Amino acid sequence: MFAGLALNGQFLTAEQLPPIIADALDQIEFIRGPVTSKWGAVRASLGHPAPFKLDYVEVGNEDWLAGGDPGWESYKAYRFPMFLKAINAAYPDIEVIASGSTRANNYTIPPPGAGDYHTYATPDSLVDEFDYFDNEPVKHLVGEMAAVHPNGGLGWSGPGLMPLPWWGGAVGEAVSLLGYERNADRIIGACYVSS
Repeated sequence: MFAGLALNGQFLTAEQLPPIIADALDQIEFIRGPVTSKWGAVRASLGHPAPFKLDYVEVGNEDWLAGGDPGWESYKAYRFPMFLKAINAAYPDIEVIASGSTRANNYTIPPPGAGDYHTYATPDSLVDEFDYFDNEPVKHLVGEMAAVHPNGGLGWSGPGLMPLPWWGGAVGEAVSLLGYERNADRIIGACYVSS
């Protein structure tokens, strides 16, 4: 859900967030609320009286990118904590996922929040991630993962970005996915991304 950060890097202040958080709670009520609730009734009027199952909500996506350091600091300081508190108060059974991870972003996620880990890597570095989450106490979604660089390759763009699919990448991805799966008590799910 929208976390108060625009793609142009502007972000909302703590004083501007309450209506955005209220809107997020309305969205959750539309999905999960009984037909006797305001937004559950709207859902029912659109032809789906039964609530949908919703166990996870992520607040934002890659907030360290568009907002740069100031946007990311605002996310950690108040934007995510405000969403987490409000969603947990209204829906304590929903797992709230942060836009960032303890690993890639060195982010201390406030409990009971979970993290979102993204990795675009070489096959060898994905093999090295087989035991990456073995001792990680915070739950994570591996929201984006793919081998996109050859071993010894260059950066994200230019020569060195591999066309997909390719067998070396598939092997590295498979090994890291096995590691995520064996840590199913702390890995919520894993999503493959191709470019």
